[in-house]
Amino acid sequence: MALRWRSGAAGFTLIEMLVVTVIIALLMGLVVLSLPARDPDRPLRDEAERMAALVKMLQQEAVFQSREMAIEFGAREYRFLTLEQQGWIGMTDAVYRDRSLPQDITLHLIIEGEEVSLQPTTEDQQRPRVFLFSSGEMTPFDVIFEHRDRGTRYRYSILGAGRAQVEKMP
Repeated sequence: MALRWRSGAAGFTLIEMLVVTVIIALLMGLVVLSLPARDPDRPLRDEAERMAALVKMLQQEAVFQSREMAIEFGAREYRFLTLEQQGWIGMTDAVYRDRSLPQDITLHLIIEGEEVSLQPTTEDQQRPRVFLFSSGEMTPFDVIFEHRDRGTRYRYSILGAGRAQVEKMP
């Protein structure tokens, strides 16, 4: 009895199977690498960086427009003000609109090394604490953005001469 080769062999060769497996593995690796990493601190860092960008722009506006400007803080919000004849008026520009923070983020304001209470009192309803002058000078201050549930904190600091930094606190 002689062995016969089939002329119409069906199926895949081992080489074909290996090539397909390698291609699938490479594609899966690319998909995993392209997925964004879930950083639970991202919203907190974004809020601190947003404030840094807005304050820098506001400082430039104060110089270019030769106007005095200020920032008013609450425990979960902040807003930008400009000095008019009738006093400090909230800015209505879309860029400088009032900013409210998510429920789980709170602010702490530090001026000259002392934490300032952000709770309004009867005689001293929220008033500006940070001033940006038309000369380019600004009240040095730190704002700490704190996530209430996780305790994570980011500090936005004015270092002097308009320099600022955002850093994660230990």
